[in-house]
Amino acid sequence: MIQYTIKYARIKHSRIRMSKNGEFLFSIPVKKANDEKLLQTLIAKAEEFKQRKINKKRQEIKEEEGNYIIIFGEKIEKQKIKEDLHKYLEALLSKESREFLKKYSKKLNVSYQKLTLKSYKWKWWSCSHTNNISLNLKLVHLPIIFLEYVIVHEVCHIKEKNHSKNFWSLVEKLFPEYKKIRKDLKMIQL
Repeated sequence: MIQYTIKYARIKHSRIRMSKNGEFLFSIPVKKANDEKLLQTLIAKAEEFKQRKINKKRQEIKEEEGNYIIIFGEKIEKQKIKEDLHKYLEALLSKESREFLKKYSKKLNVSYQKLTLKSYKWKWWSCSHTNNISLNLKLVHLPIIFLEYVIVHEVCHIKEKNHSKNFWSLVEKLFPEYKKIRKDLKMIQL
C-alpha cells in the first residue's frame, strides 16, 4: 500500500510525483476532483512505479555487492572500510610498538631515532646504523608477544650492531623466552 496526498490544481492532465521519503503527490485537475476511477488509476501507476524503483534498487545492490557493503541502510565502499581498517591497525601497531620501545630503551639506556611501519615482503623488522627502526605492518596480525620480541631484538641492536654472543645475551636478559618466539616467528611466512 502506498501513501499519497492529493492536490487539486488548475491543470489539464494528472501528475504523479514521489518524494524522497516514498510518499506520492497526485496533482489532479480541479474538473476531475470526484473522479474515483482516475484516483484508482493513479494509485495503480504509483504502486507500479514504486515496485519498479524497489526492483531497480535490488538490482543495483546485487550488481554492486562485490564493491559495497550496506551498514544501517547506508552503502559504504568496501575499499573505504579496508582503508579505515588499515589506518586503525597501523595506529594500533604504532602505539604498542612505541610503548615497548619506551620500556626497553629505558632498560638499556638507549634511544632510537625514528620508527617506520610499512609492508615488507621479505622481512619482519630492521634497525639501521643510525638507529631507525622499521617494522612490518603484518606484525599487527600476530600475538603481541611477537611484537615485544621484535622490539627487544631491535633495541638490543642499538647497543650491539651485530648478532654476537653479547647481542644474544642482552636479548635473553631482557626477554628470556626469546628462543621459542624467534623459532615460531621463523615458521610464519610473510
